[in-house]
Amino acid sequence: MSNTEKVNERYQLVRFTALPAELRKKEFGVETQEELAVKLKTLPSSLSRWKADDSFWEEVRREMRIWGKSLSPRILGKLSHNILQKPNDKSVAP
Repeated sequence: MSNTEKVNERYQLVRFTALPAELRKKEFGVETQEELAVKLKTLPSSLSRWKADDSFWEEVRREMRIWGKSLSPRILGKLSHNILQKPNDKSVAP
């Protein structure tokens, strides 16, 4: 396996880890790290080794920020819409 392929597999693990668990199945078609290892055709121990590296978690935080920023306008728009539609509803606006 080439280093480029390993870099791509590691990046897929970063993306998988950065997503909320509820969205992993939709995005990747798997729910667990073990299933992801099979999908990526790599050993689960490789995924665990990558996760033990501090730089891995820096990459995860970066992906989480990117993902969150991409959703922020839609979330805020939907929240504003709901508040305007139901201003007295405590489930929408405390």
